[in-house]
Amino acid sequence: MQVRVALVLLLAATAAQAQGTRDPYGPVDDEPTPHDPPPVIYVPIPPPIIAPPPYAPEGAPPAANKKGGFIFRLDLGADYRYALKDSFGAANLRMLLGGESGHFGFGGFFDLELGGSKEGLFYSVLDVGFLFYGIIGEHVRLGLGPQFGFMTIQRATNDNPFEDLIGFLVGVNADLSVDLVTSRRSALLLFGRLRYDFVDTGAVSPFSHGATFVVGIGARL
Repeated sequence: MQVRVALVLLLAATAAQAQGTRDPYGPVDDEPTPHDPPPVIYVPIPPPIIAPPPYAPEGAPPAANKKGGFIFRLDLGADYRYALKDSFGAANLRMLLGGESGHFGFGGFFDLELGGSKEGLFYSVLDVGFLFYGIIGEHVRLGLGPQFGFMTIQRATNDNPFEDLIGFLVGVNADLSVDLVTSRRSALLLFGRLRYDFVDTGAVSPFSHGATFVVGIGARL
C-alpha cells in the first residue's frame, strides 16, 4: 500500500515537471513589483504659430493727413489798401478760430492792420468777420466771407490821437491759401487775400469805396 502511494506521488511530480508547471509559491521574475514607478510618457510640444505681417505693396502711398476738427490759423502779411482817394501800406495780422469737416471749413477771424498813407499819415484798421471756405484737394483752400470794423487815420493838422479821422468799414473778403509744408495736424501756408470795403466817414469824404490786397505766410494748427 505504501509503495503505491509513493509511486503515485512520484508520477504526479514527474508530470508537473514535464508540463512546465510553475510553483505558485515560488518567486516571480517576469512581473513588476508593486514598488516599481510607472512608465513616463513624453508628449512633444508643437512650436508656436506666428502670423505673418500684413501685406503692404512696395511703393504704397503714405496715409493721408487727418482732416476735420478744431482749426487755429495765424497769418502775417503785407497789404496795399486804396481808400478815400489815397494809397496805404501796412502790416496785417489775422487770427482765425474755426473748424473743418470733410471738404468744408468755417471760422471767425480778427484782423489788425497798422501802417501809413502815401503822405506819411499813420492809420490803423481793426475789424472782425467770418470765413466760409472749401478744401480743394489736399493743400488748397478757397474762402469767402463778410467783415466789418473801424479805420482810423491821423489828421495832418492835428497829432492828437483823439482827433483822428474815424470811419466805419463793412465789406467782403476772399481768401486763397496753399499749404507749403504739412504734417498730420498742422501746416505752413502761403496766402493771398482780396477785400472790398465800404468806408463811411460821414460828410468828410464823398468817396467811400476801397479795396485791399494782402499777401503773406501763415500757420494752421
